Amino acid sequence: MHLSIYAPGDYPDTDLPLLPVLRPFFARENGASAIPWHQANIYQALWQQQSALFTLVDNLQDADLVVLPIDWYWVRGYNWRSSENRALKHYLIDLYAQATDANKRVVAFFTGDRSCEEIPVNNALVFRESAYRSRIAGTHSFSLPAFVEDFVSCYTDGVLQVRTKQLTPVIGFCGLSNKLTYQHHLKHLVFLLYMLVRSGRLDVSPYKGELMRDRILAAIRDSDCLAHNLIVRTENTFIGVADETRKMQLRREYVQNMLDSDYVLCCRGSGNFSYRLYETLCMGRIPVVVDTDLSLPFDHLLDWRKHVVWVPEDEIDRLPELVSRFHQQLSPGDFEQLQRDNRQFWQEWLSPLGFFQNFYRFLE
Repeated sequence: MHLSIYAPGDYPDTDLPLLPVLRPFFARENGASAIPWHQANIYQALWQQQSALFTLVDNLQDADLVVLPIDWYWVRGYNWRSSENRALKHYLIDLYAQATDANKRVVAFFTGDRSCEEIPVNNALVFRESAYRSRIAGTHSFSLPAFVEDFVSCYTDGVLQVRTKQLTPVIGFCGLSNKLTYQHHLKHLVFLLYMLVRSGRLDVSPYKGELMRDRILAAIRDSDCLAHNLIVRTENTFIGVADETRKMQLRREYVQNMLDSDYVLCCRGSGNFSYRLYETLCMGRIPVVVDTDLSLPFDHLLDWRKHVVWVPEDEIDRLPELVSRFHQQLSPGDFEQLQRDNRQFWQEWLSPLGFFQNFYRFLE
């Protein structure tokens, strides 16, 4: 379904990036420096087919949809301590008001750890990276995939490496986890008090994922029904590294850990979502998803549980048992086919191109 969209590209602060889906329509390199190096190729397939999906119109009246051109992330900021960009907020709210006065549907995108928060565009379709299933049910909000680079194209020469089934499943994880200290619990308490003062209610702590992850990894290490492939970092050794050679080395270690695993632990971080979930599907591996009231893209249309091991939050101590049971129920052929299906699932629904090819479904 081809859509005509209206999205002005004239916001005066050119250091802020336009939404990636809009960039092919504008000649200037708006905010190009804000794209991390490892994301530079994420949107190429989408951009190559952009004209088959969307047409940018000059007149709001001619549009099927009005798209707020800048991610609400740049209003809210990086984390719960960030100050709002009030000038940008007013600009986007004014555009929203113009569109609703013209009886046009409005679309907003909100990424980042705080994208679970409410924003003052009540009737817009809001696509959120971090979302809670119980909060957005029956609203105009939907889950947005965390868009990731295509690991198969970038790191395995375009060839999906399918693993054969072994008796004992291998679960992998490469990432940040620290032993819990009083400081972790203190940060958790400070956040709760801050939110109580700010909004009059408690909220889910951004430190929840950190608190859960150490407990889950301990359960995996102690299990006798799983083989574990764990690389545990004590500091953020990817985003925080300036040396490009070292950064690429760490990236390849991360990818290799996934290649050498049957299953990959995907637990929320500071936001209620996981980049690792989408990277795992892209690589054709099987995610072990810890359900923290997750909202997942297209979960109103697709059965996600065909593609993942689903672990309720209150059963995380049983995670090794649940993974082992899932594994034993698969035949060798089914195990290999699931890897192919997961790769296809990501390509057709969760990659940037796949998501926007199916975007019209949210309008039906």
